[in-house]
Amino acid sequence: MAIKQTNIGSHIVTYDDETNAMLSFEPTDDYKAKKEKVTAEILAKKEEFKQRGASVVKQQFTDNWGALVDNSLADLEQVWYNGASIEAALQCMEKLSQGLSVEEAYTPIDVQNLDNPCVHYGMELSGWQNHSVASVVGFYHERGQEFCDYRNNYVNNRTSGKHR
Repeated sequence: MAIKQTNIGSHIVTYDDETNAMLSFEPTDDYKAKKEKVTAEILAKKEEFKQRGASVVKQQFTDNWGALVDNSLADLEQVWYNGASIEAALQCMEKLSQGLSVEEAYTPIDVQNLDNPCVHYGMELSGWQNHSVASVVGFYHERGQEFCDYRNNYVNNRTSGKHR
């Protein structure tokens, strides 16, 4: 067995060079430190997320919004990922509430526009986050259906060859 290591992004991969079997996939110390820092920043904004949401979500879902924030930030391993999604959803809903077009409101989560990196708390959103954020906006905001219709049409009309 010939054991080797390499870096892939922010992780160290240990593998058997003969069989190509992955033996471990561990975050680097730099990544661990950054994740801890960002997690603390996001947790410090928990009440802010609730207040911002209360000003833009449908009135009947204000209490539910607070529970969504609490539940999303409960698992410390997922705070960075979920915090970026909450921030993106809030930015989209705030733009919609300001009367901006759905196209302008969609910009914070447009993962298909290669010229517009949609980064929140140092994390570039994934396609799954794009879908999740659109679902949150669709449910919680008065213009949510309009937003989701735009998003679905936009995603379906993009060429499949252009990906990050």
